[in-house]
Amino acid sequence: MYMFVDINLVFRYHQNRSKRSDHFKFQEKNVCKLLTLFFSTTHNAQRTTHNVIHLRRRIQKQFYFILILITISVLFKPNFAFALMNGSTTTYHYTKVVNGMGSGNQIYTPNAQSKLYLQQKEKLAQLLLLVRQGKISMAKFITLLHQFYQQHGVNPSYLQNTNFAQNVSSAIGINSILGAVYQIPQQKTYYCGPASAETVLKYLGKDTPQSVLASSQYLQTDQNGGTNYGSNLMATTINILGQTGNFYAQKNDSNIATYETDMTTDILTSWPIVIAAHESAAYNLNISEIGWYHWFVVRGYTNYGANSSYVDPASGIWNVPAYGTVTSSTIVGTMQGFGYVW
Repeated sequence: MYMFVDINLVFRYHQNRSKRSDHFKFQEKNVCKLLTLFFSTTHNAQRTTHNVIHLRRRIQKQFYFILILITISVLFKPNFAFALMNGSTTTYHYTKVVNGMGSGNQIYTPNAQSKLYLQQKEKLAQLLLLVRQGKISMAKFITLLHQFYQQHGVNPSYLQNTNFAQNVSSAIGINSILGAVYQIPQQKTYYCGPASAETVLKYLGKDTPQSVLASSQYLQTDQNGGTNYGSNLMATTINILGQTGNFYAQKNDSNIATYETDMTTDILTSWPIVIAAHESAAYNLNISEIGWYHWFVVRGYTNYGANSSYVDPASGIWNVPAYGTVTSSTIVGTMQGFGYVW
């Protein structure tokens, strides 16, 4: 208790020494006397004063360092400062909500016509599964696929992109990557939707700028602060600009087996798919995030569909890889009530 009082007296003594009046200078003599009672020599008292001052300077330096980091985080990338504190600039641990879906209704409820179409497309996926199992011929499947394209207004030229026939055997679909699907960085923090749409459209030969895709005419990203999931605008926009008829459809499904069947069918028939995700610390592509609403593109798979290969538009604006492969169960886990456009 006495030592605590003594240190504070010394601290005040040093801080106000140059500002004291004659009255306070008289009090300084009393302080010195008090110091003598608790310390054996004046040298020890001066050393104690020096230690207090040194500690104070260290605290000031740490405060200034933290202030500089906060300033950097505001002026530059939001989590750059936190990465510096962790001794790394390659892995971010996000603590803020990044919303790539914006405001508005995020619940997609397909109408009767959409449900019927999804059933037809799911049947097509099941037929390809039978081909992979050797139960029906590839020739029959291609005939049915062509009929499906004609029925739903898909450009017949896309059938020429179906180059998987030579790979269909007892070992079909071990690995399949659409090498012509390249990552396109999103131009704004909430432009993952337009960037994903641009990625698919460029692959289809219909390159469209993100600024156009984000407009009120298409994805309505600008007016909503993100690409809304409940509006079904992702599928509609790709179908219109990509001249794909009604091929792309939005689907809510959290079943891993169903996703793997749908995804491998699209990849084998040369169609990339778009994922609508709500990533979290438990399910994410590469980083520990909280509340990351995101769009990205799956362009292939490995191990018969057990793993999904993707391109991430966030790379370039956030410090994450442009290309990656994770388990398909992780992809489904990121959806968390959303789904995919296939």
